[in-house]
Amino acid sequence: EKGLTEGSHCSVCNVVLVKQNEVAAKGHTKVTDAAVAPTCTEKGLTEGSHCSVCDTALVKQNEVAAIGHQYGDFSVTKEPTCTEKGEKEKTCSSCGDTVKEELATLGHQYGNWVVTKEATEAEPGEKVRTCEHCGKKETKAIPALSSDSEETTEDPEDTTPKPEDTTTEPENTTTEPDDTTNPDDTTTEPDDLTTDSVDTIVPPVGTDDETTDNGTVITDNGGAGTDVGGKGGKICWICWLIILLIILLILATVYYIRKKMKEKKQ
Repeated sequence: EKGLTEGSHCSVCNVVLVKQNEVAAKGHTKVTDAAVAPTCTEKGLTEGSHCSVCDTALVKQNEVAAIGHQYGDFSVTKEPTCTEKGEKEKTCSSCGDTVKEELATLGHQYGNWVVTKEATEAEPGEKVRTCEHCGKKETKAIPALSSDSEETTEDPEDTTPKPEDTTTEPENTTTEPDDTTNPDDTTTEPDDLTTDSVDTIVPPVGTDDETTDNGTVITDNGGAGTDVGGKGGKICWICWLIILLIILLILATVYYIRKKMKEKKQ
């Protein structure tokens, strides 16, 4: 802005006694504002300038976004053991910041048991297994042998139950003919020798009777006998069943007629 020279005026009538003359503006005194580089966590600024006299910004500084951490791969700094945790870390290539993480314990990894001392009847034995990572050994006792266990091992008893013999011999169903049969009587009927599996008619001893395939006995005088113990029994059982069904049918019919008669009366 322009300036003015010194002047004066009357305080009563306001007449200018000494006129003020304009003085040209001197212009800004420039001062450079240096740029600020951004970091991993903080913003930066571009280069700018301002007047050192009036502090007016001549070139505005702009913000620059933070670049963020540039971490590499993790590297193990402490190996884990069977009982202690390990550690790994990674480092930012820009600011050197480090991030650390724990590694879980490995835990013991034992191998197979190895017998170091055989057990006897007098003393117990011993077996050992070793951790594959740290070499720690674990010992376990083996019980002493007993005489009973040796005898059982050498001569075990056969405890397998033997199957029982359930085979039964068939009964002899053949009956001998009556010795008191009169040889002169050629019309006597043979004894009933019917079984569950075979219907067989055995003629009495001392007669010339013959038996055919259908169970008919032919005597010398031309007469014929029948097997009354086999087919005749079955026929009688069927007859009784038919009679029973007829009786039930009659009772049902009577009941039905009486029921209808009652309904008509009502």
